[in-house]
Amino acid sequence: MSDAAAKRTMNVHEFTGGAMRQDTGRHELVPGEILSMAPKRAQHNRFKGEVYVALRAALLASGVDCAASTNGMTVVVDDDTARGPDALASGGKPIHLDTRIADAPIIVVEVTSPSSERDDTGRKLTEILGRLDQAPSHR
Repeated sequence: MSDAAAKRTMNVHEFTGGAMRQDTGRHELVPGEILSMAPKRAQHNRFKGEVYVALRAALLASGVDCAASTNGMTVVVDDDTARGPDALASGGKPIHLDTRIADAPIIVVEVTSPSSERDDTGRKLTEILGRLDQAPSHR
């Protein structure tokens, strides 16, 4: 994606309808601006995998009607913001196998790295927590 395209302002509907469907790279929409996510290192990927395996096992053991997902799923925060956590659990209705949107996230996991820690534990955390507060309870 060129720098000009990355600076273009759009809403979540436009983002999920086009930019997010690209098969190359990972992107987030942060107040209307597309951000390209840096490729992850092996250690980061290993941690994400371990989180997914543990999350999936816990959900299966609990019998709760939730599904675990790895990165690639998007959490829509508001009309201008969509984030892509490293792993998540979604509850309620079954996830359509062709979607990239987690409609009902109840657990969201972000593996921090030195280059993203400030945003991951600040702005991104605040946005995701606000979105989770809106999610229905799945007990």
